[in-house]
Amino acid sequence: MVTLEDIAREAGCSVATVSRALSNNSRISAATRGRVREIADQLGYSGSALLRATLQRQHTVGLVIPSIRSGHYYEDVSLLHDVLSDEGYKIILSCHHNDQARDREILQSLIAHPVDGIIHTPCTPHGFEDLLPGAPTIPIVELGSRMPSPEVDLICADEDGAIREIVEYLVGLGHRRIALFTGRKDLFHIRVRTDSFRAALNANSLLKRDCAIVYGPSSIHWFRNAMTELLTEENRPTAVVLGNKPSLVGVLQAANLAGLTLPRDLSLVSFTSEDWHTVTTPPLTTYLHPYQEMGMMAAQLLKQRFLRNEDTDLTPKVIRFTGEIIERQSAAPPYDLSA
Repeated sequence: MVTLEDIAREAGCSVATVSRALSNNSRISAATRGRVREIADQLGYSGSALLRATLQRQHTVGLVIPSIRSGHYYEDVSLLHDVLSDEGYKIILSCHHNDQARDREILQSLIAHPVDGIIHTPCTPHGFEDLLPGAPTIPIVELGSRMPSPEVDLICADEDGAIREIVEYLVGLGHRRIALFTGRKDLFHIRVRTDSFRAALNANSLLKRDCAIVYGPSSIHWFRNAMTELLTEENRPTAVVLGNKPSLVGVLQAANLAGLTLPRDLSLVSFTSEDWHTVTTPPLTTYLHPYQEMGMMAAQLLKQRFLRNEDTDLTPKVIRFTGEIIERQSAAPPYDLSA
């Protein structure tokens, strides 16, 4: 019986390289993959025909995101559908809702399907590697915050630079008590965001006791109650940075219930940007991330470097995109400049 060791010996490479080549792993050059398969056929390797059948193109891409409810994820889905469908690929859309077990189940299902590649928004520090250890058997591009990987491309927003820019912007307006409302504390991208916030506070000589960080679930009601409580404190914030849609709506509701006028009594800056932010009263100052460009890059990497298996540089890349503050009328100098 022919084994992988026999093929590796004949090909003059490692067993790991043979395994990856037979699995069509994009880290192995097209020339090496072809040579290994040819040797496998010549030696009569019993798994070769099965692998060839398994690796037939399905013209299908798996797209795994946290939720369809977020505006920018909706845009990602629409954009990726348009770009990939033009190339003849269909999309299988799944949402893991930041649940690791659900995320693992989805990835396992897509790999078994099989799809030709996956665009995956991670919910753990090491993305798919935390969920399915080992080199991926199909091309994966991760779109979101995670640690850099030697296995896959990573496309992400420069959240550290974004948070720093927002804090410096508010400090420039005169604010010294700035609160950050954000998501669940156990999520990696939230930890990255809050670490950046703390670093920005230190860089601008702001006191942490005056700058609260409020973690919470995706619940408008929860954030409304948290903001209502925060407003009862003597050193209540004069400015709030909103990390997601539930926190933004909840804080707006709390401000309305408390009779606050924006931005006279409270300045707001949203960490995300959606169309409806332009029609609030007052219109919201936001941080605009280049989500469309990020989605386009994910599709291009999957098409050009993975799905088409072009003989190009296959070294995984980390590509960070920088956004910008869009100034509107929800942020201004604090009314009490001594605050």
